[in-house]
Amino acid sequence: MSISTMILGSSGTGKSTSLRNMSPANTILIQCIKKPLPFKATGWKTRSSLYDSGNVIQTSDPVMIEKVMRKSPHDIVIIDDYQAVMVNELMNRSSEKGYDKFTDIAKGAWNIFNAAADLAPH
Repeated sequence: MSISTMILGSSGTGKSTSLRNMSPANTILIQCIKKPLPFKATGWKTRSSLYDSGNVIQTSDPVMIEKVMRKSPHDIVIIDDYQAVMVNELMNRSSEKGYDKFTDIAKGAWNIFNAAADLAPH
């Protein structure tokens, strides 16, 4: 079982900036909002697909996030701005009627949280 940590803070308080203290060699960053890193990004390389080299993946797709987490050989997996995952899915499905979409959105979140808990400790 891995150690999952959530960092909460107001916008602009340095959550993303604190990534500069992480080693890009053993860290994978899943960016749910496409934005430049707020520091000189030496060693951080964006992937264009799950199978490319690089340690930054830009996606808010919960299925892709879970796949990346489970397949990553990196010691540390960071999801930057997780709330964007649920907001983006909610807005993409805003024209749908009924409550099934909310169950689907919650299930995606549940799967990601379980994937985080299932990762092997390093």
